[in-house]
Amino acid sequence: MRAFLSRWHRWVGLMAMAFIIVVSITGIALNHTKEFGLGQTVHQPWLLALYGIDEPGVSLVQVGAGRVLHDGVDRLYRESRYLGECGGFFAGAVTVPGGWVAACGDSLWVFDPEDRLLERIGIEHGLPGAVEALGQDMDGHLGLQVAGQPWLLDLGTLAFTPVSDNRIAWAPVQVLARGAAGLPDIPAGSTLTLEQVILDLHSGRLFGRFTVLLMDLSAVAMLLLGVSGLVVWGSRRKRRQIP
Repeated sequence: MRAFLSRWHRWVGLMAMAFIIVVSITGIALNHTKEFGLGQTVHQPWLLALYGIDEPGVSLVQVGAGRVLHDGVDRLYRESRYLGECGGFFAGAVTVPGGWVAACGDSLWVFDPEDRLLERIGIEHGLPGAVEALGQDMDGHLGLQVAGQPWLLDLGTLAFTPVSDNRIAWAPVQVLARGAAGLPDIPAGSTLTLEQVILDLHSGRLFGRFTVLLMDLSAVAMLLLGVSGLVVWGSRRKRRQIP
C-alpha cells in the first residue's frame, strides 16, 4: 500500500503542478494589486472577446488641422497618439487661443498646440457639472453645456457665466464604428481591469466552466496529496520504530 501511495502521490503531484503554479502566482498578484498596478484597464481584443465585451464606437472631432479621438470609454488620442485617460462621456473638443480643450465627464482638459496637457479643470475649479457639449461663441470664447444650461468659460480667470443657447455654436462629434475607413488604429475601449482578469484566471473562470472544473479537481488533488503524504510519512516513521 505504501508503494502504491508513493507512486500515486508522485504522479498526481506532477499533474497538479501547473495549476499550483498558476494559483500561487495569481494569488500573490491579487495580494498586491496596488503595487502591481492591476487597476489599469485591459484593451486586448481577444480578452474582450472572452468576456463577450463589444468594442465601443470611436468618437471623433476635427480640431484645427488634426482630429481628436476618444475610444468610447476612457482614452483620449490626437490621431493615433495617446494623450491620457479621459473617462466619462466625451463631449467633444474645440480650439481656443493658445491650444485646444477637450471635455470628458466632469472635467475639461486644456492642451497647448503641441498637444501637451496644461491643466485639468474640474468641479473643484467651479465647473458646474458633467459637460454635455462644447462649442464657441461668436468671439471665440469657450462654451459648454451642463444639464441643458449653456455657459461661457474664461480660461484666464476660470469664471463661468451662464448664457443663452443661441450665442454658442456647438462642435459636432461623430461616432464611428471601429475599423471605419480613414480611422486611426487605436486600442479598443474597455472597463475590464487587469485585476478582474487575474482573479478569473486564479479561480479558473477565465476560460469557462471546463477550467473551473479543472481548478476544482486540482484543489481536490492537493488535498489528496496532503493526505497521501501524511500516510506515507507515517508508515515510514512506524517502520523505523519497529525493532
